[in-house]
Amino acid sequence: EALSKRNVGVLAAIPAYAVFGLTATLQLQKKEVLLKATALCGPVIYEFSYSDGVKKKFLSPGVCVGVDINRSTDSYYEPLEAYKKYIVRSNKRNTIVEDLVREAYARDKHIVVLVEFTDHIRRLSERLSDIPHKVVSGVVKKTERVRIKQLFDKGKLRVVITNKVFKKGVDIPAIDFVIEAANRKSANDVQQKFGRGTR
Repeated sequence: EALSKRNVGVLAAIPAYAVFGLTATLQLQKKEVLLKATALCGPVIYEFSYSDGVKKKFLSPGVCVGVDINRSTDSYYEPLEAYKKYIVRSNKRNTIVEDLVREAYARDKHIVVLVEFTDHIRRLSERLSDIPHKVVSGVVKKTERVRIKQLFDKGKLRVVITNKVFKKGVDIPAIDFVIEAANRKSANDVQQKFGRGTR
C-alpha cells in the first residue's frame, strides 16, 4: 500500500490483530519512515531491491539525460526565479524534453512528462500541440484526472503532461516512458516520480 496519510490514518483508527503488506517505500533507513511503513505493512521480512528487479526484468531501467546550461553568476536571482529561468523557461531544456516526447511517441510509447509548475505544463503543452495529449494538475478536477488515467490505461491517450499530482500513490501500469522534466534537489522526489513508470 502507499505510505499515505489516509492509509496510515485508517490503520490508526482500526485496531488490527495483524498487519501485513507490500510497499515500495523508500528511505526505510530513516526511523520515522520505517515506523510508519511497519505500522502500515508490518515488519520487514523480505526486501527486493530495484537493481534485482531490473536484472529479473520486473522493473524498467532508467536513463539520465543531462542538459548543460551556462548559468548566470549574478547573485540577484532568488531560488524560485532562478528555477523558473533555468528550468521552466529554458528553451534548450524544453527542446530536449519535446524531442524525447516526439521520439517516444513515434515509437508508440505511453509517455508521462513530469514537471513542477503549471506554467511549465502550459509551455510544454504548447510545444506539443500537434500531438494528442492531456494536462493534469491540481486545478483539474479529480473526476477528470481519473478519466484521463483510464484513457491512458486503455491506450486511447498516449501523452500526459503533469506535475506533482502524479508523484506518489498513483499506479499507472500503461506507462512506457517517464520524462522527469523538473529539477529538484531531493533524490527521493525523483525516485518517487520514477516509480510511476518502473512497474
